[in-house]
Amino acid sequence: LTKGSLNFGAFLNDGRSVSGGRNIIIKPNHDAFIRVKVEGFDFITPEENSFIVKKDESRELAINLNLPENISNGDYEGELIIVSKMI
Repeated sequence: LTKGSLNFGAFLNDGRSVSGGRNIIIKPNHDAFIRVKVEGFDFITPEENSFIVKKDESRELAINLNLPENISNGDYEGELIIVSKMI
């Protein structure tokens, strides 16, 4: 898998909850069992945590952002970890 970044931009707290999302494409070069997890930021969740993708297929995966009403303004970072295991 290729390393990259996923950016949700800046959000200013105006007393409302905020949600959004980004999609990523996973296309392994072999049949693969995929595991997805987020570390360091509790407000980002993958649509699925584990699944299988065949060699000649690709899978679009939604990464969802849900910020609570009471979150402080600021920069937040975390890691989206995708592990591919050949099957």
